[in-house]
Amino acid sequence: MSLLFRLIAEETQKISHPDILNFAEYIKKQCKNPPLGLIFYGSQTKNLDKDGLIDFYLVLDRLEDFSQKIFASLGNKILPPNIYFLKYKDKRAKVAIISLSQLKQRTNLKSLDTTIWARFSQPVYLAWARDEQARFLLNQEIYRSVCTASLWSALLGPSRGSTKTYLKTIYFNTFKTEIRVEKPERITMLIERNLERYTKYFPLSWKEMGISFSKEENFSLNIEENLRQSFQQRWRIIRVWGKIQNILRLLKAGITFNGGADYLRWKVRRHTGIIVKVSLYERKYPRIELPMTALKIIFSFILKGKGSV
Repeated sequence: MSLLFRLIAEETQKISHPDILNFAEYIKKQCKNPPLGLIFYGSQTKNLDKDGLIDFYLVLDRLEDFSQKIFASLGNKILPPNIYFLKYKDKRAKVAIISLSQLKQRTNLKSLDTTIWARFSQPVYLAWARDEQARFLLNQEIYRSVCTASLWSALLGPSRGSTKTYLKTIYFNTFKTEIRVEKPERITMLIERNLERYTKYFPLSWKEMGISFSKEENFSLNIEENLRQSFQQRWRIIRVWGKIQNILRLLKAGITFNGGADYLRWKVRRHTGIIVKVSLYERKYPRIELPMTALKIIFSFILKGKGSV
């Protein structure tokens, strides 16, 4: 095992909050067969807000190990993950359902989907793992996510720059690709609060991925220009597909995510100040409420509007 893998494996174990551990235990009991594990990620990893929404990825051997309706199950196979809203005691969680094979396809450099590796390259924790083999497999995908993020940062970024330069390159690009609602200041904050971690991880990853570099005040990366241009062309494809698939995911969530429209409106208002209104007709018919909410949000982003929509 490489040094970077060992550091990540140690990091993912650093979770002891009973609310997270107990919620993870509750979620795994909802499965027909024990899952590989639950990955705790997102804004709550830094400071647990008693009124906040906890984010989990539930990783399964097979999607059939978690009960879903027919259309939801089909959607999970075609365009993972499916999102479910669960409550346990006084806590709430957003749970993303994905199989290990789907996870593996989305953590490597060839993936056109940035959503998994971009999230798992940030600090995440194993809230529950079935056994040591499952823990190893999940840590492996988290490790691959860090490597993929660091490599893309080098290929999309300048040949010279600081750790912060490369972090801004990758996370501003992925947030834009995914039509995320966070303001630029929030992305900067996410980078700043884990800067020491990235300063250690990214050079280790570059070394393990075969990128030659030197370090004085800033990094100087030795990447052939034709290789850089080739990957930048590929990123243009990722950027287009990323927007399409995330719009489709928002619409798909109308089938699987109870309360999804309320969650989207809350998240958009919290991070952008944009107020998305809902009509009485939309509220009366939940199946159209979330797609309409999603379309209003997308429309507001396209127009870069402010205020109410």
